[in-house]
Amino acid sequence: MPNLIPDSVLGFELGWAQPAGRLIWSTLVMVIGLVFVTALIKPPLPHKLLSPRQGVPLLIALVIGSYVIGVFVDPLQVFVVWVIFGGATVLALAMVVSRDPRPADRTTTWAEAMAGAVAVVFLMVLAYGVVPHEWITFADKYLQWTPDKIFIETYPVKVSYEAVRDFVVIGIYVVLLGANLKLWTMWQGRLAPKAEAAGEAKPSRLSRFGRPLKTQA
Repeated sequence: MPNLIPDSVLGFELGWAQPAGRLIWSTLVMVIGLVFVTALIKPPLPHKLLSPRQGVPLLIALVIGSYVIGVFVDPLQVFVVWVIFGGATVLALAMVVSRDPRPADRTTTWAEAMAGAVAVVFLMVLAYGVVPHEWITFADKYLQWTPDKIFIETYPVKVSYEAVRDFVVIGIYVVLLGANLKLWTMWQGRLAPKAEAAGEAKPSRLSRFGRPLKTQA
């Protein structure tokens, strides 16, 4: 199997892409995971795009059909892998946004809790471990951002490319930590009833004679 990262796309040379292959893949998987988390936080769509009864057979057919094509047509192997990866992601996301609404009083099962814990740990390992590490490796090995390579050199300030590399790592941590806290907050409140829209007319609690209505026992 050749390298899954192409050297060029539509005539644009991507000489840096293959050395940054692990950085690209880890970032792509992390972004897709965050998209799925956001889709689970949001309420399901009112009109189903794809039910599991439809999506699972389509997914199996996509994998088998693409694999057969890749076996018999060698030049399309890389393209076939990307088709499987992208198609499976789109089908899975369509099934997630088309899920049945979850009742607010339904408790979380042990299986759901364990699956969620594994997914959260996986995303956190990618966000706080793999992605920053792969960026440092790419900057050191391919970009040659070493301490003796100066980015800015003035009388009061002297900044090396290694410092720029570290600033990028700090930015990655800050952005992902903010996203982490935001998603935690959104997840905790995903089943809370929504506040009434501003300006929306509330049902009157008065009778037509102006007296308060009594609640039925």
